Amino acid sequence: MPPTPPSILQTSDCDICIWVTRSANRIEDLRRCGLRDIELWKDDSGVGHEILVAEFRHPAGRTFVAVERSSRSPPDASSRSSRQSISAAGSTQSLGASRSSSAMVSAIASHSTLSAVDYIWIKSIHGAFSIKEMVAFVRPKNPQYKRVGYLGRLQRPGPRIPNVLDLTYAAWAAHNTRINYNAHIHNCYWYCNAILHILKAKFGIELNKEAEAGRYNARIMTVSLGNLKVDELVPLTDRYERYMNGNWEGGQTDKERTQAEAERAAAIDAARREAVQGVDAELRRVKEENEALRRQMAQGR
Repeated sequence: MPPTPPSILQTSDCDICIWVTRSANRIEDLRRCGLRDIELWKDDSGVGHEILVAEFRHPAGRTFVAVERSSRSPPDASSRSSRQSISAAGSTQSLGASRSSSAMVSAIASHSTLSAVDYIWIKSIHGAFSIKEMVAFVRPKNPQYKRVGYLGRLQRPGPRIPNVLDLTYAAWAAHNTRINYNAHIHNCYWYCNAILHILKAKFGIELNKEAEAGRYNARIMTVSLGNLKVDELVPLTDRYERYMNGNWEGGQTDKERTQAEAERAAAIDAARREAVQGVDAELRRVKEENEALRRQMAQGR
């Protein structure tokens, strides 16, 4: 009988906040999984949603990991109730053996109700399986996904191969750098490429643009990478380094927290203005209909 992968690497899906909490006491298991391949996939329909998918090798076989950002839980998620309170999730884990685990849980708890849903999918398998099949596992109802970027080579090979823990911390750093979802800026494109920026900066990983990427071939890597602002690059890598060193204090800086609150307030104000405009338009329509009806009645006399 083949060896069984650690329980944390069994097939599952959950919010990145909950995944980081679960990982706190299983760090060594995640470190044993070395990266073999990583690919960027895009939906060839609709708004072109992006998913980052990676394959890792470990002593018990292979583990596939997919990460994505949305404004709500993915429609094909098998555990739609997984976005639960972080305190409840943390209470089911023994975090005592983890470095700064209490600080980590505290930092995660402060982000449990924010609008961006950064999701992670895990699937371990012994037999034949591919990244393409992992995409189908994540999005079984949508066959339109195409590979638009893939790991070509390590441009500047580092002292070690990145592992699942590195991807976890990179995804968590991206989440905390921009915790509010924005359909135009801090969206699924931004999230995938923020993670790739960290992997590139720390491990020299470069994604090659897929030659057969359909209608997105000419613009995907430039448009997506263009969503990363210069003032976001250093915070992304700095936060990743803090997590790798066990420093979970302060998920966000005061400046980032203020900016996030301002973004959320602006979004709420915009929604309110849109709602008021909708009500005003409806009132005008009703008023115009009443006026027209009165004119018709007057003419009929």
